[in-house]
Amino acid sequence: MNREGETKRLAKRAVALARELQTRATELQTGAERRQLAELDGMLQRPADKVTVTQLTDQAFRPDSARRGIDQFLHILDTRGVPQFFHWFDRAALHGLQLFGRLFPGIAFPLAKQKMRRESARVILPAEDPLLNPHLHRRREAGLRMNVNILGEALLGEDEAKHRLQRYLNALRLPDIEVISVKISTIYSQISQLALEHTLEVLCERLEQLYRVSAEKTFRRPDGTVAPKMVYLDMEEYRDMPLTAGAFMRTLDRPGLEGVRAGIVLQAYLPDAAARPACA
Repeated sequence: MNREGETKRLAKRAVALARELQTRATELQTGAERRQLAELDGMLQRPADKVTVTQLTDQAFRPDSARRGIDQFLHILDTRGVPQFFHWFDRAALHGLQLFGRLFPGIAFPLAKQKMRRESARVILPAEDPLLNPHLHRRREAGLRMNVNILGEALLGEDEAKHRLQRYLNALRLPDIEVISVKISTIYSQISQLALEHTLEVLCERLEQLYRVSAEKTFRRPDGTVAPKMVYLDMEEYRDMPLTAGAFMRTLDRPGLEGVRAGIVLQAYLPDAAARPACA
């Protein structure tokens, strides 16, 4: 079979497997999961609401101060409006928060934070100790393999970028983590297409740290197999594709990284993804 025929065969097999997985996942859904999916679908149908929720989760809960946190939370609601896909009760609560939140930040901010965490608990897990390790251990004992993706995309500067890099390094050292996903925008805050070579050099230096630690550490699977840990480089935005693929290839070309387990994720629906050398 020629290469084109093999590619078509694999694509057909992938589509069939995806259909089978989706069908089985739908069969296993609980009533609560169906209600949450309906709500998420409502968010996806309203792009403006999706932006609002992203800003709330990525920006509003960063401050340690309740007063600063509630100010940021309410600023987003005041400028973008209350998301319309929420249940009417939740919309009413957010309108009430707009009216009285600044008067009682010590109460309002923890309640808002708790609500957002509770709503996302099925798809987003807390990464703080001691909550993460027991979850990973249970999944490991069940024979499941986990890819840990530490959320929080927007960086506020190089100090935060270095902090995020350290979090990745710490994650690779945890015995119950085998694989992590990393986006280039989370390890360098000054990414620029205009300063392409400088950006690639910084990214390669930081990725090399991750790859070397992943190669040094091992993971014992439930069947007793011991394997080096692995880092996936995950493309976040279309504009970052050349930098993501370039940093991946250049870093792995460095001496001592020839045998490192590494992967890259490029969206298959992008026509130019298949042309990238890193996909070969």
